[in-house]
Amino acid sequence: MKPEIHHLTGAYVADALPPQEELLFERHLEECGLCAAEVQELRETTALLALAAAQQPPAGLRQQVLTEIGSVRQQPPPVVSLPGQRTARATWLLRVAAVVVALAIIAALGTVILRQHDRIDRLQASNSEITEVISAPDAQMAVAKADGASGLVVFSRERNAAVFSSSGLAALPSDRVYQLWAIGPSGATSEGLLDYSNGRTQPAVAQSLAGAESLGVTAEPAGGSTAPTSDPVLVVPLPA
Repeated sequence: MKPEIHHLTGAYVADALPPQEELLFERHLEECGLCAAEVQELRETTALLALAAAQQPPAGLRQQVLTEIGSVRQQPPPVVSLPGQRTARATWLLRVAAVVVALAIIAALGTVILRQHDRIDRLQASNSEITEVISAPDAQMAVAKADGASGLVVFSRERNAAVFSSSGLAALPSDRVYQLWAIGPSGATSEGLLDYSNGRTQPAVAQSLAGAESLGVTAEPAGGSTAPTSDPVLVVPLPA
């Protein structure tokens, strides 16, 4: 095996290898646990990026669902006949119980729909920016690893923007946060704080990358810093 084959994980995950090279790399994966693990991590990360390109539901869907909830008649639950004659009071109590259960279901469903709608509103702007970058005709992907952490960058020079995500980063104390930087010959420029959870950072868009050569992550005090206060824990070079 040539040493260069270890650097094909990103191209393999992006389905960018010619058929013959893809077959050789898959045989290599059967023998190389490190590459197999990296492929798995990259697939999980690219899956997060793919979610950003999903289409949003129609604008009127929320109102339509809420309107129909109030107008659709609820079917009563099936009642098993009991021996003997049912009293009018027992029948009335069962109907009241059915109505209470139906109202509880409607309330719960309405709450879920409202929460999902609010979440969509919050993510809509970010997802739109992510989609523009990863769907750009000139978009290129780069990956890097350091101390068990992996970083993935999708970069569009045409849009002068990149999408960054990572996995394997260590948990930080409550008074520290991960911050993303665009790094170039003139120094580092903040690209904002990263949304970190369970070892991963959610896809983030870095913009105005003129002169930048890489994206780096540092651990900073809560609220972030105007300039890096420590060495990067992960650096991903931008594709040429």
